[in-house]
Amino acid sequence: MEAAGPIDYPRADMNLPYRLSELTLTPVGRDEKGNYNHAVLRLTDPELYHCPFIMMTEVGALYMDEEEAAHCEGLPPQGRVSVGG
Repeated sequence: MEAAGPIDYPRADMNLPYRLSELTLTPVGRDEKGNYNHAVLRLTDPELYHCPFIMMTEVGALYMDEEEAAHCEGLPPQGRVSVGG
């Protein structure tokens, strides 16, 4: 299935931590060049359990296999966020 339209990756992924740090007191990490950190992970990556916030785009076209669905069901509810469609 093809995406419904263009998405703004990676700009949105880089912009979110910038805005979060600008509008809140939340500490946001930066890399060695001073750019705000963001990560792209697979749904089966154990690192997802260490993420305080998970953003997904194009979820309307998302397909999860059994392993991915089972892994996501194990995430704490406060870490489940879906954005886009």
